[in-house]
Amino acid sequence: MEEQCRFPLCKRHPEKNGYCIGHRIYASGVVVEKQKKVNKESEKQKDIKKALKSAYPAFLAKRPNCEIQSPVCTKKATVVHHTQGRGKNEVLNQGTWMACCERCNGWVEDHHAEAEEKGFKKSRHKKKA
Repeated sequence: MEEQCRFPLCKRHPEKNGYCIGHRIYASGVVVEKQKKVNKESEKQKDIKKALKSAYPAFLAKRPNCEIQSPVCTKKATVVHHTQGRGKNEVLNQGTWMACCERCNGWVEDHHAEAEEKGFKKSRHKKKA
């Protein structure tokens, strides 16, 4: 058995095929498998997004005015705010949705304590009494 890899100028210790770990792709008869591509979204997540795409406009059509009315409000609801976040159990629950303008939605995220005090944010981790 050889003392070094058969690849030119490589001094590493070879495996059974005569090549080191770094150059084993050059061994004859060895097929290197390509890694499988990982999906960016699961099928379940795609289904949830599809459901939300049709549910949001219907929800906002019923509620055209911003429900949060923060100091930066534009008064016209254009987005849906999720009071308990977008966890797997809450994302489709319309009971936790609020119609709001984009500026109010950003205000709620920037002013967590005040928004929680006013009921615009609710922790999904606290036990319900």
